[in-house]
Amino acid sequence: MSNARTEKIINTILAGGIALCVAGIGYLVYRNFSAPEGSGERFVLCAVLGILALLMLSGLWMRTDHKINVLLVVGASVIALYIVELVVLIVATTVPIDWVYIPGYQGYQEMMRRAELAKKAGVRFDQRTRIDVIRDLEATGASAVPAIPPSIVLQPAAGDALKSPLILDGREFVPLGGIAERITVFCNENGEYTVYKSDEHGFHNPEGRWSQGKIDVALLGDSFTAGACVPTDKSFAALIGEKYPATLNLGADNEGPLMELAALREYLVDLRPRTILWFYFEGNDLENLDWEWKSSLLRNYLKPEFRQGLATRQHEIDRELLSYVEEVRGTSRWMQRLQQGGDVIRLKHLRALMASALQNHQRDERELPVRNLSRFRAVLEQAAASVRSWGGTLVFVYLPERKRYAHPDLARSDRGAVLSTVQELGIRVVDMDRVFKREANPLDLFPFGQSGHYNVRGHQLVANEIANSITIGDSRNSGIGHIGAIHPTQH
Repeated sequence: MSNARTEKIINTILAGGIALCVAGIGYLVYRNFSAPEGSGERFVLCAVLGILALLMLSGLWMRTDHKINVLLVVGASVIALYIVELVVLIVATTVPIDWVYIPGYQGYQEMMRRAELAKKAGVRFDQRTRIDVIRDLEATGASAVPAIPPSIVLQPAAGDALKSPLILDGREFVPLGGIAERITVFCNENGEYTVYKSDEHGFHNPEGRWSQGKIDVALLGDSFTAGACVPTDKSFAALIGEKYPATLNLGADNEGPLMELAALREYLVDLRPRTILWFYFEGNDLENLDWEWKSSLLRNYLKPEFRQGLATRQHEIDRELLSYVEEVRGTSRWMQRLQQGGDVIRLKHLRALMASALQNHQRDERELPVRNLSRFRAVLEQAAASVRSWGGTLVFVYLPERKRYAHPDLARSDRGAVLSTVQELGIRVVDMDRVFKREANPLDLFPFGQSGHYNVRGHQLVANEIANSITIGDSRNSGIGHIGAIHPTQH
């Protein structure tokens, strides 16, 4: 083959590579304007494509032998990127493949690390995966299911929108609890799995709580409120229920403010509890709100009268959720690998890792996006208005994350803005950060001092503070509830 023909082929390859990179960058820039969420990953990929495009562009004016070297460098770079992507994928999916259908699991390596810490502390640690626990229960004849975060049903749709594949009467629906009256396996951070029988609507309540009539106290929140990773009778929801037996817990794993507003509308409007405890976890509630906001169905809860009618349709909800779980659980290994293959082609895992690192590096310099606060305010305004409509009281409970005590310099800077927003709306506050700081070592309130949900001691402190802040009238007498003195919030 002549040198001229060789150079023409190489130039064509370089030009084609440049065109592909430019087209990719253009698409990513368009996506950044139309859907700013996820911009970190898109920035990383833009940077990679830009470097490759510049390298190939410079090669067009080089000698033939140098052009070949440029092609080799580009090819080697692409191969190296995919090798790193595969390494990240392998590290990220150490959990057995049959675990993948259950979200929220912290990973097999993390579980082993906790087991080592437990061993040093003289604590027995159950090293089974959640699917192992479910299978062991099924072997005894029990009908067991995983604790299902309602948000798992939200799937990508057009653009950055989210939709639920679950359908009732031809309409999309989003559940807010789990599968009803089933042995439910939650999580393990302190040595034992949280295992409980779900109530009539799939929440973590004692049997018969819904049928007892008047509800005095209702809890809204995420996995902390749902009692994640502590024995059922040691969660702050259960401890509050010991003092106020007419307590209903609507906490669910991975729920954010918009889904909590939805739970209030679906289940509490008719029950009219005297006191609503809204538990806010600073670690991810605003991020969850960003995710939930992509669902047009969930945004409908900002309309005062909107409801899905979930409280009267639990049988249908159970049917759809069980079908969904079995479908995902039964997905064959090769189909899961095929999906992972598509993710690898898009360098999904590497991009996510780099974007996360960039995000964490910039966290101190970032201010809370204005849209997050405005959305958060809109949700709380609707919640407060609903509770006021029946003469109830909404109390906002601020739950701090471990980072606030382990790495104060990396703690969220939006704490003051969040609490100011709540107070401006006239909502009373119980600030658990102030309580935790009284402890000699607040890290002792977390599982073996590590990241995660509060341990039994942490739950006890939350329950004690709530008990000291709230007084509920005897429902058999006056039926009047009121909030006791709540200490001023310190920012």
